[in-house]
Amino acid sequence: MPNNSKIVKKANSYLVLNAIRKQTGITVEGIVDATGLSRPTVLSILKKLLDDDLVTASGTAQTDSGRHPMLYALNATRQYAIGIDVDGPPINLVVADLTGEVHYSATWVIQLTDEGEVIASTILAEIDKALKTLRISRAKILGIGIGLPAVVDIVANRAVRISRLSRWNNYPLAETIAKHTGAKVYIRNDAHLLGMAEHSMVADAENTLYIVHRSGIGMSIMIGNQTYEGAMGNSGYVGHTTLVVGGRACDCGACGCFEAHCSKRAILRDYKEAGGAANDYAEILHRAENGEQLGLETLQRAGALFGIAVSNLIKNFEIYTVILGDMICDERHPFFRTIIGVAVQNLHNYTDHPPCILKGRLDSHNFGLGGCHLVLSKFFAHPKLRLQ
Repeated sequence: MPNNSKIVKKANSYLVLNAIRKQTGITVEGIVDATGLSRPTVLSILKKLLDDDLVTASGTAQTDSGRHPMLYALNATRQYAIGIDVDGPPINLVVADLTGEVHYSATWVIQLTDEGEVIASTILAEIDKALKTLRISRAKILGIGIGLPAVVDIVANRAVRISRLSRWNNYPLAETIAKHTGAKVYIRNDAHLLGMAEHSMVADAENTLYIVHRSGIGMSIMIGNQTYEGAMGNSGYVGHTTLVVGGRACDCGACGCFEAHCSKRAILRDYKEAGGAANDYAEILHRAENGEQLGLETLQRAGALFGIAVSNLIKNFEIYTVILGDMICDERHPFFRTIIGVAVQNLHNYTDHPPCILKGRLDSHNFGLGGCHLVLSKFFAHPKLRLQ
């Protein structure tokens, strides 16, 4: 039978630590009020947290009379989380403290033909560079969260299949990174990690759909402020759902996939096939915004299909807050407005509840923050009481 008294102690420590975490400074009485625990229990837990250097005395509270009570705060730089976002070819790495504040960010590019060992070596080199820059040891790494554009197995903690990085399929990335750093490594779908970070930035929304628009397209489903991962960690794998029957061939081997028609790569290809000349997707956005007809037509076709997909997803989950990530353009751009317009039109006979379609706040400098959020969520997780 499990030792539930130890779990209760952990649960009480969780309550105290999270009460402190939520405020920049809180008194003992404030912790008692926030947690419902007795004052002796709070004092005992607080002593342990101070001894572990997870909490520090941050000053005194102002009072009208008497002794000013001590304020306590989270020691944010006691440990750090590392988040890594792999889009392919760009990779973004972020180092954040216990509050989620970013202290370091780096972005570099890999080749789609790179072997798993080569990609892993670049990640390890960038981790070492970050630690050296911040002057922190590997011992201060709380964990590393890695998001991949892949079919993942979160039980095996591994990417099973990455269509754009085929030479990385089944590569033991977590084991390789963990062996080098000594830190716990978590492998997840990239959209799931991005969605965690984006969801935390939306006020008063327990349920959100996050759709990331990049080299591919993925989705994260947040229900009750928790990521719905699915059986193996691949829920929301919308990029490879059929949007156009008999449509364009996709990297996954199927035809008519959402990302084969609406991803940044697909939009660039459509533009070039129609006779346009552009170096990248961002250039097409810029040209369309300045009134170029070909750019507008290309983006409006993709936007219309994108809007249909968004409306279908809202109907499937009945979640009305949708975040579109890595869009580059703002909500006033013709591409974004087309997506919203078509989505709203397709929901006209479904509901009177208007959708809230937002632009994501993360950018290429902090996409790795999603991995940090996963690591921090593991660290601050409420222990589960199991009875037998």
